[in-house]
Amino acid sequence: MSQNILLMKFLSKIKFFLLFILLCLISFLIILFFVYQFFLIKNIQLVSDQKFSLTNKEELINKSILFVSQDQIAKKIIKENYLLKTVIVKKVWPNSLKISITFYEP
Repeated sequence: MSQNILLMKFLSKIKFFLLFILLCLISFLIILFFVYQFFLIKNIQLVSDQKFSLTNKEELINKSILFVSQDQIAKKIIKENYLLKTVIVKKVWPNSLKISITFYEP
């Protein structure tokens, strides 16, 4: 009989623990959703000595600034525009990118 009581207490502790873990997981997912929405790229600022229009701007809008690679963006922009000498991408927290561009001199 005492083993049954101990088993019941143990099971109730496990249920409580699992419920606690489930609530923590749900809370974490809700917080993650709101944080993710907060860090979506909304603004891209181009800094250049000449007039330049970024063609693939729409690909960057609404991506998370947390998961965007600055180097990959710079390489992609240079690859698509052969007149560019350097591209420097900086994250401006919480939701912007600053892209500095220099051209080859003729």
